[in-house]
Parts: sequence; structure tokens; C-alpha cells
Amino acid sequence: MAVRRPIYLTDPFDGSGIYNIFEFTDAYMTDIVEFAGYVHAQLPGVQMVVGGTSGTQLANQGFTDTYYIAGTSTTRVDRYATEAETPNISMVTDTYSLLREVRYSSPLDLSDTNNLKFPLYITATGNLQAMTVYDFIDTFVTPALPGFTGGGSALSKGGTYFLTTSNAPANATLVSATPVAVNSVANVAAYSSAGIPEATEQTIDTNYYLAKVDYDITSYDPMEAVLPVYFDAGTETIRQHTLTSWTNLLGPFLQYYLTNDPTYQISYNVDGPDGIAAGSQFVDERVVPTGTGYTTRYVNADDYRTQEFPTGTATTVSGSGKQFKIHFGPVTGVTETVSLEGTSTSPENNAGLPLAGTPPTAFGFRFSTDGTIEDFASNRTPQYVSTGHVPWVNTTPTGTWYVRITDVSTPTAGQSTAGYSSGSWVDLNTIARSFSVNDSRAFGSYGYAEFTWKVDISRNNDGTNIAATGYYRVRYEGGA
Repeated sequence: MAVRRPIYLTDPFDGSGIYNIFEFTDAYMTDIVEFAGYVHAQLPGVQMVVGGTSGTQLANQGFTDTYYIAGTSTTRVDRYATEAETPNISMVTDTYSLLREVRYSSPLDLSDTNNLKFPLYITATGNLQAMTVYDFIDTFVTPALPGFTGGGSALSKGGTYFLTTSNAPANATLVSATPVAVNSVANVAAYSSAGIPEATEQTIDTNYYLAKVDYDITSYDPMEAVLPVYFDAGTETIRQHTLTSWTNLLGPFLQYYLTNDPTYQISYNVDGPDGIAAGSQFVDERVVPTGTGYTTRYVNADDYRTQEFPTGTATTVSGSGKQFKIHFGPVTGVTETVSLEGTSTSPENNAGLPLAGTPPTAFGFRFSTDGTIEDFASNRTPQYVSTGHVPWVNTTPTGTWYVRITDVSTPTAGQSTAGYSSGSWVDLNTIARSFSVNDSRAFGSYGYAEFTWKVDISRNNDGTNIAATGYYRVRYEGGA
């Protein structure tokens, strides 16, 4: 294991077709380490998305925006409606929780059976030799990791995320045109007597977007022209890496280390105890009403109009600030703990009563990606209820968790299971996992019934490293 100085090719431009071989200079060694930012930006090890169901929703979001809107206008043919008769302004509250974290973490491929997979370097005896996988890590991966730390949008931080109020941030691309939060303030200047009936909602909006540090390739000149070379065993020629081949080679290593390394693993949070500010802080501003805003408009002798408008000056709501953060290393503020309820002799219950005349009836549970556990009953509104159940994890889940649902009971006449495959491991990072029992019997044709499952949660999908085991049961009365 050692840091090696890779080589690159230069074209003499004399038409000979004979390329010269040079070792990387100190400047090129610095450049190739910085270039890891470009590689990582192509598919970050920890990816942030806006909305959808993939990954895990960041805890403590609730970016709350409050603002005033006008009351509904009135029209009379005999006189103006009084202030008391005119609907008041009202405050609207919007809450945004769209940030989700997706973690890519596959085992490293450390095999190199023909010792030709990695870049070439010149040995002390003047021979060309391919780096080992550990040489590759020491030369290109380990030196690049510190460059990702801290905030900002330097070249070396490609693939990290921040919040911005710009829809065209420098050195970055928007993850989505959909804002992750909006600060709306009543546009008091937009309301006028002459405009009655005015639209009730008229605001000045500040949009907060999620952006990814992502430079154009030209920013890395001249790196593209001097990427390391390797030996192509298929053609028995020395070839220079392309952007695509270099990204495919280095990318998985960066993904692995930036999701697993004890010092450099990346995570994101909102107002958490760990991490540093990444971009703009969200704040909620709204006008402080001065008076009622009661306004009249005379159109003609048969048309008297009134409406109440928002008034005042915009101020920041105390305590409304929320900060998106990036963190490197283990999360120290909260210890992630998985726990499940119920034992084989005393399972956690979901009890219900089927509705008359509505077979089939289904009862069960749903384990969500954010850690919540919910009851399910097909004939209840709402069908899913989390009240009474302890979450399967005590904080926002990180990494990959797997769940296995195994039948303890055997279906009786009329019963059938749905939503899962008994005894199979499935991940809990990308989709909520449901399991239920359906009963096709008519209400009043049977009495007490139940069904029990065993639930295991693990970091692995092979039955090892099980973090918690619990038992969950549905019990219902058929009315007979």
C-alpha cells in the first residue's frame, strides 16, 4: 500500500502517432484529487431528493410558513357592509417536509484477478506496473475525502447539497424545480379599493431550493486531458481513461467511503445537534396587521363593495429559523436504536370489529421508512393509525435496514394473508412494508378470530445481525 504517481500520455502532434509517457506532476496530483468532486457529483454516495417515497424523510423539517390573506369581498345594492359584516383577514399556515435522504452503500469490489484494473505507474526499476487496489485507495480516494468536508461549493465538494434561494445557483444544479420550502408574505401593495373584489391570496414569495454542488467539466481543465492511463488486456494497449471510465472506476470507492468511513461519512439533518450550516437558513416572515384593513369601493348606486385587506410591515417570526446541515462522521447527538414490541406469549395487538355487510375485511400493520408503525383496518377511516405503537427506530433511520415478516399463525377458513412474502427479507429504506390478514367470511357467520406475525429487523438481509424481534397480532370479532 502506497501513494503512487500515475502516468499520462501526451500527443507530440507531429503525426508520428507515438505518444510520450509522463508522470503526474505535483500540480496534477493536486488536480486529480480535486477532480474527485466531479466524479462524486455524478452519483453522490448520500443523495438528497425532493418529495417522492425513496430514501428516508429528514426529521425535524416542518418548514412552517405563515401569512395573511384578505377576507372575502361583499357586495350590496343598498349600502356598504359594515366592518363587522365584512369577513376578516385570516392567517394561512403551510408546512413543508419534502427533504429525503437516499444512501448508496454497496460493498467494495477489492478483487483484481489480473492485476490490471487500476492505473499504471513507473516502478523504481523503470517498468510500468498497475497499482493494486490499496495503492489506488491511498492515491486517489483517501487524499480526496477531506476535500468534501465543511460547507461551501468548492470544486472538491461535488455531490454535496445545500439550500439556496436562487433558482440558478453558482457552481451547482437544482435537484428539483419544486421548492423544499416557501416563505410567503402578504403583498399589501397589491390590494386596492379599485380592485375589489381582490383575490384573497396575494403574496411575495421567497422559494428555498435544494441544490447539488456540480461544476461543469470545463472548470476542471486541464484534468480531462491528463487522466491516468491503464493497460487494456483485451487489445494489449495502453489507454488513457475517459471521463466515463474514470468515473466508473473511482465513483464506487467515493460512494463507499462517504457513506461508511468513520470520519468522512456524510449525513444531512435539519436543526440537528451535529453538522454545519449548508446554505440559506429558512425563516418565516409575515406582516403584523395594523388595523382591520377594512376598505370600501363605490361602483354605482346599486353596487357597494367592501373587503378587508392584510396590512402592516413584514417582520421575521420569532423562532421560525430552520437550518439545513451537512455532517461528516458518526452522528453523536442521537444514538440510533431499533426496538420492537410484543413477545411470542404477549404480542402487540391491533384489535378491531368488522363492519356488517362489508366482507372481505382486512386487519394488519404497516412499518414506514421514517420509523413509524401503524395499525391497519380496511373498513376504518383513516385506515392507518399510529397511535399506541412505539416506532421501530428512535430517530431518522440511516443506512439500510431490512425487515422480515414471518407467519406465526396458520390461516383458518376464510383467512388469507396479503402484502408480503412470509420469511423474506426486504429493505425498509425505499418503501413502507405492510402485512395483513383478509377475512372473506360474512359478518355474523363467525366469532373471535386472530392472526400473529413475527417481525425481525436487521442491518443485513441474510438473517445475521438482527437488531430487534417483535410479535404483532390482529384480533377481531366476527359478530357471531
